[in-house]
Amino acid sequence: MSFWRRLCDWQAVGVWAALHRALLERLEGAGQLDWHRAALDCRRERRIMPRIARRGIERSQRLGRHRWVVERPLAWLVRFRRLAIRYERRADIHLAFTTLACALITLNQCRRFC
Repeated sequence: MSFWRRLCDWQAVGVWAALHRALLERLEGAGQLDWHRAALDCRRERRIMPRIARRGIERSQRLGRHRWVVERPLAWLVRFRRLAIRYERRADIHLAFTTLACALITLNQCRRFC
């Protein structure tokens, strides 16, 4: 059995998603994960209205203060070259590599904080 076929089988069964979920639960158990700041949709829960700085009207110092919360994990994903360049033509294999990369990023965070 080739690596690609095994990767597709594990993705179909949900091995990578289960691994990622288990690592997230471990971070949450250690008190290092705040779901309100981790979710991208939480701005509506916190009643944050999106504002774009316009030249001469508003100061841009207060805008985008939490922008790094989204940009930092995206930068971590770019470290995985296979994802950044998108070598894979098949979407299921690309999704498997993306899920595996997320699990590895979460594992690194577990090693740091747990």
